[in-house]
Amino acid sequence: AVIKCILPICIFGLWIQGIYSTLSTGDPVSITIMAILTVVIIVVPFIFTKLPAKNKDFYKIQ
Repeated sequence: AVIKCILPICIFGLWIQGIYSTLSTGDPVSITIMAILTVVIIVVPFIFTKLPAKNKDFYKIQ
C-alpha cells in the first residue's frame, strides 16, 4: 500500500519542486532542455500506445 499510494505522491512532489526551482532560478538553456524532455516524456508513450501491435493475435479476444 505504501508503494502504490505514498511513493507516487512523493515523486510527483519532488518533480513539481524541481520544475519550480528550474523555472525560478534557471537560465533559458536549462528551461528549454526541461521543456523538450517534458514533451518527449508525454508524447513518446502516447505514440507507442497508438502504434499497431506486431503480433496480430494480440487483438483477438479469447
